[in-house]
Amino acid sequence: MTVASSAMVGAQEYKGRAKVKGKVKSAEGENIKDPMVKAVFLETGTGPETKKGKGNGNFEIKDLKPGMWKLTIVAPTSPPAGYGGVFVEVEVMQ
Repeated sequence: MTVASSAMVGAQEYKGRAKVKGKVKSAEGENIKDPMVKAVFLETGTGPETKKGKGNGNFEIKDLKPGMWKLTIVAPTSPPAGYGGVFVEVEVMQ
């Protein structure tokens, strides 16, 4: 997978002006269709709703606060058969 890359109140504590985007590929280099990507801000354990990527494997999550994030990426209906989830920690910078 390639990833380009004062506390707030309530559900907004992860919000910022940064974004993370990337493309999800299989070990064989094939694009993984419609990946589901969940981002969690490690400092607070919160994040935006899970985002569905595009048919070509691209995804983008906007309005993130700079810092360390855990991305959980799942492609439930895409080849290769049995492809499960993967966890990636990334540092988002503004």
